[in-house]
Amino acid sequence: MRDATDLLALYDDLSPDEQAALRDALGTDPALAEAAARWRSLRAGVRAELSRDLPDRALLVLHALADRPEDLSESDRQRLAAADLDGALAQHPGLVAAVERIRADRDAFDAIWQEHADAPIRREPRRRSAAPSRSAMAPAARPARSRPTRWAWRASALVVIVAFGALLTFLYNRDAGFQRIVAGEQTLVALADGSEVELAPGAVLMIPREGADVDPRQARLLTGAALFDIVRQPDAPFHVQTPNADVTVLGTTFSVEITEVQSEDATRVVLASGRVRVAPRELDEQAVTLAPGEATEVVRFDAPAAPRATDVAADLAWTGELYARELSAAEVARRIAQATGQRVEVDAAIAGEPVSGTFHLDEGAEAALRPLALALGADLLRTADGFRLAQ
Repeated sequence: MRDATDLLALYDDLSPDEQAALRDALGTDPALAEAAARWRSLRAGVRAELSRDLPDRALLVLHALADRPEDLSESDRQRLAAADLDGALAQHPGLVAAVERIRADRDAFDAIWQEHADAPIRREPRRRSAAPSRSAMAPAARPARSRPTRWAWRASALVVIVAFGALLTFLYNRDAGFQRIVAGEQTLVALADGSEVELAPGAVLMIPREGADVDPRQARLLTGAALFDIVRQPDAPFHVQTPNADVTVLGTTFSVEITEVQSEDATRVVLASGRVRVAPRELDEQAVTLAPGEATEVVRFDAPAAPRATDVAADLAWTGELYARELSAAEVARRIAQATGQRVEVDAAIAGEPVSGTFHLDEGAEAALRPLALALGADLLRTADGFRLAQ
């Protein structure tokens, strides 16, 4: 396989075998996986900015061809005059290079066309037929340089709009003022406003540096899973960005996980408490709002899936805490017992009582069961082989 780093940007054009080999390499090389996550985030950001500033990329081709007015139709010229491309070209220097590349390719195409347009066409001798048709006897028409040919070339020119200058400019501007945190193990990150982010092993998070000239109420999750516990500030929403989604929160506890669906970025958001809005990157008009106990998913830049109820406790089990939302007392006790290895009994009279809350499991069964007993108005008793919640 070719160098894996070089293949990240070419994934869609690789053979199935090369794609499989690259996925294997990503699974065994954390540094390569991080590079892939950064590339996906960069690609998504550039794509979103270009879509905003240049929604119709065919206009860039028309702009490149406008140095020869005879190549454009009247409708082409009107479209180009109505579009304000100066702002996009100034914002994305790489587009200027793309225009130059389109013109160079056009000139090369024209030179080759002129070289071969009048060349004789070699034909294989025809086998004699009993009664040749009139069309077979007619002289072969010479190739003509026609407008359809130019349109075919114009369509193919769209492929060369790559804009590396825009990539480099975006990368510099995006990462200035941020620090990157790579979680080798489960890691708790304290933010300047008192919010906290718990990272699952392998997660990569970018947060504002102290004193940097950027909005401190934001974070970027490049890969992996994270639990956000955000301090409420009604006049300053907190923003979480992933390679393909934006999450806006007021004050809440929620998880974000980046996965892949058919080799495309997918962002799953689970809400434990509060309220969040989830949208594809730079497409806020497609946002959905989650209520506690709901989840949604954004695949590529498609609209988010409709919010649906989810098992928050199961979704957030990796944190080492039990997030219960309208679970029965018996179910909460069962999950505490399962996590701590202790036997827990619940009296039948209170077993069906609904419970919502957060139970810390890292301090053992007794510490987790005390707040449960308090919520139920029950007694926490020791037994020969564990604990009992008694009415």
